[in-house]
Amino acid sequence: TGLEPAAACSYRVVLREAGGAGGVVSREHTFTTLPVEPATIRFGWLSCHEQSGQSHPFDVYNALVDHGVDFIVNVGDFHYNDSQPAQPYPGNRFEIMDSIRDVYLDLPYAAAARRVPMFIMLDDHDVWSNNAGPTWANSDALLPEHGNVTASFLWHEGLAAWEFFFRRAMLNTATDTASFRSWETARTLFILLDTRSYARRAQGTMLGLEQREWLLDLLASTDKQNLVIFSPSVWGDVQDFRDNWEGGGFHTSFHAERELIHDAIQQSAALRAIILSGDRHCSLIHTRLAPDKLLFEACAGPASNNVLTQYSPEDAVLPGVVFCTTDGADFPPVASPPEYAHMGGRVVLDEVTGTITVEIIDADDGRVLGSYTPGVTVIPSPDINGDGFVNFQDLNAVLGAWGQQGAGIPADVNGDGSVD
Repeated sequence: TGLEPAAACSYRVVLREAGGAGGVVSREHTFTTLPVEPATIRFGWLSCHEQSGQSHPFDVYNALVDHGVDFIVNVGDFHYNDSQPAQPYPGNRFEIMDSIRDVYLDLPYAAAARRVPMFIMLDDHDVWSNNAGPTWANSDALLPEHGNVTASFLWHEGLAAWEFFFRRAMLNTATDTASFRSWETARTLFILLDTRSYARRAQGTMLGLEQREWLLDLLASTDKQNLVIFSPSVWGDVQDFRDNWEGGGFHTSFHAERELIHDAIQQSAALRAIILSGDRHCSLIHTRLAPDKLLFEACAGPASNNVLTQYSPEDAVLPGVVFCTTDGADFPPVASPPEYAHMGGRVVLDEVTGTITVEIIDADDGRVLGSYTPGVTVIPSPDINGDGFVNFQDLNAVLGAWGQQGAGIPADVNGDGSVD
């Protein structure tokens, strides 16, 4: 409290025994408070950056900081407790917590954390094994990769780590405080959802009843012109998976909850809204959202060259979809292990004009791999000849223009300036 808006601040952390004097003093950390007057807000978001086989995975934070961001949001899978660094993976609450603490010592991450605020939400890799379901709570199945503890034991130890460490050290919430949150600038409401902390399938909800009511009330009461919603789970029908809002195409209760939120956005005072998601191992931008106010969804994650399992060719040809890779072309398919391109997302939001630009940043060299501005950038359609079908005639048009470079080429399906 008591901080001035749009002001540079610095602080140090002192670690000492309870009631003791002196202590260990950290190096200086800095951050800049957000403005209260309409301004240009720049922020980053990412997920799933610590993949097996990736080198220096935390460089993506510094790449975003170097481009200029006021804060960074990690929307899940911050640290892979079920695949890092080697078997046996953490099998109890103390090993889970120690594994996360090691991340804090990673030099690129620490360097970024000293310069900008971080908002972190956790996902399934962070606390449990990937996609562990509620049946784990009472399962006696052994998990050799976690040192032969039972699924039930790991489930409850993960909950303990969540309550006694993750909430306090990473989410900055007490055990009796919700993990989801919101914050504001002059004309923008930022909302960070928690889509993993609930028995979703049993309740037929991604959010849980408490969080859903909070979100609907928030949308009904806001007077902000811009809505930025961070969702750990993919929102739309692109890169669909069983634990996303699309629910694998069969969990219709997720769809009903999503429609409630769509209606609340449409009826709110906001003029425009965007969804920023994670979890899927790709970076993409799409405009396949129904409400008029929802401009686009962008997902920021590492792009895999294992296109057979982590990149959907069917989704790539949907109208209004652009996938980003390191060079604008698909990676060659491999079976195992997949290799990943380090990627993060950055948004530039001008609160005066209402202009929103999303960028996908390459962590290795800082290149902007792709960008999109509603009303300015046109997302190309794979239906090149405009006959309403994506078929061999469109493929022939691509092959006929193969190798051409420049802006506005109809056969440039992903809009990167090159037909390749």
